[in-house]
Amino acid sequence: MVRYLFLALLLYSHMVYAGTYCTPNNGSTFASAGGVNVISDIKVPFSGLSNFTVGTNAAGYYEFSFSGSNPIFRQGSTYVVSAVVANAGEVKGWVDFDGDGTFHASEEISFFISGTSAVGTVTVPATAPLGDTRFRIMASTSGHTIPSACGDMVSGEAEDYTIDITLPTACLMPSGINMSHVNNSTAKLKWTSTAGVSYQYTCSRANGQPAAGIISTVADSADLSSLIPDTKYYVFVRSICGPNDFSDWAVDSFTSSVCTAPAITGLIRLSDSSISVSWDAVAGAIDYEYGMSLASTTPSAGTRTTDLSANISGLNKDTRYCFSIRSRCMGGDASEWATQCFTPALLSVPDKQEHFVTIYPNPVKDYLHIILSSDARLTLSDISGRVVAQANGLNNEASIDMRRLTGGIYFLHCLSENQAATIRIVKLAE
Repeated sequence: MVRYLFLALLLYSHMVYAGTYCTPNNGSTFASAGGVNVISDIKVPFSGLSNFTVGTNAAGYYEFSFSGSNPIFRQGSTYVVSAVVANAGEVKGWVDFDGDGTFHASEEISFFISGTSAVGTVTVPATAPLGDTRFRIMASTSGHTIPSACGDMVSGEAEDYTIDITLPTACLMPSGINMSHVNNSTAKLKWTSTAGVSYQYTCSRANGQPAAGIISTVADSADLSSLIPDTKYYVFVRSICGPNDFSDWAVDSFTSSVCTAPAITGLIRLSDSSISVSWDAVAGAIDYEYGMSLASTTPSAGTRTTDLSANISGLNKDTRYCFSIRSRCMGGDASEWATQCFTPALLSVPDKQEHFVTIYPNPVKDYLHIILSSDARLTLSDISGRVVAQANGLNNEASIDMRRLTGGIYFLHCLSENQAATIRIVKLAE
């Protein structure tokens, strides 16, 4: 007797309603409008339900079917239902969770409408019978309401989908998903790992359930690359508990930084133990951060400056060094590091035109740097003799901003208390 009772309960838990669901009447307005969709796109991430509707029948109703398996809704799981709607006044949904062929008020899904987007959430009861059942979504046009799942609307649309209620997976989703080191092209994805479990991940600009992912070679993290600046991304991670045994996808999102790394434009040897480094300006950068190391690994932090060049001393001329620099932008954003390695003895030396004046770089693109043995008055003129810039060489050094000047030949006139020199300068075109 106990055996038969158990079999009866098991059979009931897998019952599928075999009757016909009510068909709502959505009014003549829909038909006279030529079948224009009020609902044009519906998605339920992590269930497999994604349908861009191309039309309904003249009454504004359609029952959709899927090739292959039906969308899966797991017992005890919560899903977000989103729909693209046009001129919608009200949107409602129902799932026949008890499988009795009737959409009850307790099975209704409420939607929030914002513009052309309608979003609702649905939680599958842990005791919902397993097997196929019906999901219905309805949208009335502006100014009209939806009386019930089977009631008549003056104008609107209804769509039905067969879904499959399944057991909750024993393979648990990873937890603790978070993003770090996010910049304009790379980011680090991390999650909390469990011993004996492998993981798959993927990164996409689309918020849709992936079919598969990349198997992580590290138990609890993945490095993301080739990102587009200032772009929203969705990351998906799932557990692999065994052959064909996957958890649901855990999802998070982030936006890549707009902050880009500066281009290193010059490395000049000032002496056997000192160099000068210059870099291009970055739009949106509030300052720059640079550092030196003996390896190509990037620093965790560095020296901050608003200049576009830096002089570095205390070097060994035969040692290989790596210079790294990054931009820092508004909102705490920082770019990735740009790195260039060098050996001081192999760097070019600046032009030495006169014994009391040293300039670099020449040709120049951004800033012309001048080192003096004594204070001097500096004047820059073009080939016609017109003065285009002036500076005072105090404390034995000065810089002239060449960025606003067009490419061509210029002359730097240096006049100290008892010395004078004129140096030919080549300004590179932008």
